[in-house]
Amino acid sequence: MSFQQNSSDHQTFYTPVDANPDQQLSLLGFEGPEKLIEIWFKPPQEKLDELNDLDSVEGNTTGYGLRAVKREVWDDMLTIVRAQVLSVTSNQFQDAYLLSESSMFVSPYRFMIKTCGTTTLLNAVPKILDIAKQYCGLDTISAFFYSRKCFMFPDRQERPHRSWDSEVDFLEKIFPECKFNTSAYVVGKLNRDHWNLYMATPYDHKVLKYTNSIADLPLEQFNSEIETLIKEEVKKSRYDNDGISEDDFTLEILMSGLDQKRMVNFWRTEEEKREVMEIEERGDTYVKGKTEERVYEQSGLKAIFPQAQMDHYVFNPCGYSSNALLGEHYYSVHVTPEDICSYASFECNLPLGNKLNQYKSYNELIYKVLNVFNPEQFVITLFNRKPEGSLGQIRDCVPQNIKGYQKMDKIIYDLNKWNLAFCQFTRNDIILKRIKQSEDELSEEKMMKDLALQAENMALYI
Repeated sequence: MSFQQNSSDHQTFYTPVDANPDQQLSLLGFEGPEKLIEIWFKPPQEKLDELNDLDSVEGNTTGYGLRAVKREVWDDMLTIVRAQVLSVTSNQFQDAYLLSESSMFVSPYRFMIKTCGTTTLLNAVPKILDIAKQYCGLDTISAFFYSRKCFMFPDRQERPHRSWDSEVDFLEKIFPECKFNTSAYVVGKLNRDHWNLYMATPYDHKVLKYTNSIADLPLEQFNSEIETLIKEEVKKSRYDNDGISEDDFTLEILMSGLDQKRMVNFWRTEEEKREVMEIEERGDTYVKGKTEERVYEQSGLKAIFPQAQMDHYVFNPCGYSSNALLGEHYYSVHVTPEDICSYASFECNLPLGNKLNQYKSYNELIYKVLNVFNPEQFVITLFNRKPEGSLGQIRDCVPQNIKGYQKMDKIIYDLNKWNLAFCQFTRNDIILKRIKQSEDELSEEKMMKDLALQAENMALYI
C-alpha cells in the first residue's frame, strides 16, 4: 500500500500520509494479499419484505440494519484489526469505508471487510457479531465467508493468521458444529498460487428433519418429494428467506509480478512528494484530490467503470486504494507497486446483465483489468449464488484462454447455495523463464556430481 523505500536494502516502511511516525512498521516487502470477511445477517421479516419491494434504482436503505451503526463504533472495531478509516463515501444503498489497509463495505444486512499487511482481521469477528446484535438486533447469521490468497510472507503474520490451520481452528470455535455447517478449503496447487476459503452457514433444521422423515420412502417417491421441496423454496424475489441477494456474485482478480513500467503510475511524482513533505512540516492534514485523479486517469482504471462513484487514496511515496460504488454494488482496487512485492487486487460484485454493467462477458472485464497491470501471474475467483441451472454455467463464465498466458489450474466447486470457479494463469514468458532456470539448475547439479565423481576416482589412484 503505502511505502518509503531504501534502494540499498529494499526495505520498505508502511506510512500513510497522515501516519504517526511512532506507528511505522519496518518490513522487507509488504504483504499485499488481503484477508477478506463477508457476513450476511438475516433481517426481520418485515424488513425483508421491504427490501424485496424496494426499487433497485430509486430505493433508499439509509438507517436500515448495519447502516444505522455509528462511525465511532466501527472505528473502535478497527483498532482490533489494526486499521483505520481514511474516508467514507455513501449512496442510498451502502456505505464504503476506505481503510489504511484496504476496504470495508456496509449494506443493511451484508458486511464485507478486507485488510492487507499483518492486520489481525479474524480477531475482530466476535466484535463484528456483537455490534450487529447490540446495535441492530441482528443475532442470526445467514452466511459467513473468510478467504485469502496464499501469503507472500507468511512468517510475518500474527496470530491467528500464522497458518491456514490456525485460522480454521480459530473460526471453528466461533461457529460450532452444533449450530453451523462449516467447510474449509485450499483451492489450487500447494506449490503455486492457491486460495483459501472458509464458510459457515446455519443448518436448516426444518429441511433436515423433513428429509430424514422421508428417508425410507422408495427412491422415486423420495426424489419427487425433494423436487417439490426445492420448488417451494425457490422464490422469484430479490432476497431469499435468509436475506441473501439472489444475484449475489463476487469476482476477484488477484495479481502479482506487476509490470514495473505500468507501476510508475502508482508512485507519487517528485512534485507530489514535495507537497506531502510541506503538508507534514506544517502539521496539516493531507486532502485528496489531483494526485488521486492523475493515478485514476493515467493508469487506465477510470476506463473500467467510468460511471462509478469513486473514493480513492494515493499513499506516500507509492501505493493506491479505491472504493467505487455502482448502485447496490461496488468494486475495489488495491495496488502495491514495488518490484519486490508487487501485487494488485480487483474485486467486483456487479453481475452481468445489470444496467450499470456495460460488459457482455466476464472475459471482457477481466481483459480490461489485466491491461492495467500486465501481471506475471494471477488468480481468478468467481463466486455466485446458484443460478437455476448447473455448474456448467459458472464453468463457462470464466476464461478458457487468455492471450499471452497459460492456464495452470481451473477448479469448479458446488458449495451448497453457491458455485465457485477458481483459475490460475501464468504469463508465457515467465513459464519459459522457469523452465530455463530449472534446466540450468539441473545442468549445474549434474556438473557438480560429475566433478565429485572425478575427484573420487582420482583419489583411488593416489
